Amino acid sequence: MRSGTIITWIRLGLLVTGWMVFLIWCIGQILRDSSWLSGLAFYLPSPCLAAILLIAAGLSALKKWRESRVYLTLAIAPIWAVVMIDNQWKKPVIPAISPAESLRIVHWNICHGIPGWKAQKAAIIALDPDLIVLSETTPEVSEDLFPGYQTLPVNNMLVACRMPIDPSPRRLRTRITASGHLVSGGSVKAFLVTCPVGEDTLELMIADHTSNPRVWRDPELRRLTTAIEQHQPDIVVGDLNAPRRSLALQPLPNGYRHAYESAGTGWSYTWPVPFPCLAIDQCLLSASVTPVSYQLKSTLLSDHRIQILDFETRRHE
Repeated sequence: MRSGTIITWIRLGLLVTGWMVFLIWCIGQILRDSSWLSGLAFYLPSPCLAAILLIAAGLSALKKWRESRVYLTLAIAPIWAVVMIDNQWKKPVIPAISPAESLRIVHWNICHGIPGWKAQKAAIIALDPDLIVLSETTPEVSEDLFPGYQTLPVNNMLVACRMPIDPSPRRLRTRITASGHLVSGGSVKAFLVTCPVGEDTLELMIADHTSNPRVWRDPELRRLTTAIEQHQPDIVVGDLNAPRRSLALQPLPNGYRHAYESAGTGWSYTWPVPFPCLAIDQCLLSASVTPVSYQLKSTLLSDHRIQILDFETRRHE
């Protein structure tokens, strides 16, 4: 077989593969996670597909192949999804609140502390949070408490609340507490944690979902949203291992909204660092919470980005 014929077959194979992956991505964007199979297509990252098609277009152009125009045309849709659907580039208008009056919650999947717990802990403390929620912890991490915080291990997560500098006797008696499992069966783990913050308390739901691709996410997430409707927490935060546009998370239960959509801007993807392309770590806010700022911070100390929410909440009677 001549080399020219081999190159022709390679070009044809690459073109057919490009079209097939593009069509699978389109099916996922339309059906999202309405079934297990469409969910796998939905999890195909738009930034990755756009990058692959642009690289293919560039290489084809260098070889002066006509397929470069096809790859460029196919890349338009995933680029549009990244720029216009998955991310927002103008910060939403939010009520003006003094930073001194706001609270800060930090959530981070620390990847079992494998990258180095001491460095991770230093990075968390440097953010000066009032509340800390960690996913994928280990017993060793849970035993290493934060000075000045009440700390509570919950399943494979950990919650820490900052203690007031000069607490009243009543606040000294108020301890951080957690419920049992709120979602029966399945792979979603959710707990309601009552956190004393200053002279107030915050009802925080922490959640975690398996990363196993064989698990169909939609039924699991709907059990979680049912628990949210029943318990009405102020904030829901965790590693849901499901994109923000999953059917069960769009729309959310009445009165809830995504922190990113309410107060965030820029690249919204949270995993995997250093090239995040899926928004799978979530923070949901109830009507009792007014967001001030929502940020995502990248660090090589984990494969997940850090969620940072500054907010104000009403006092509970």
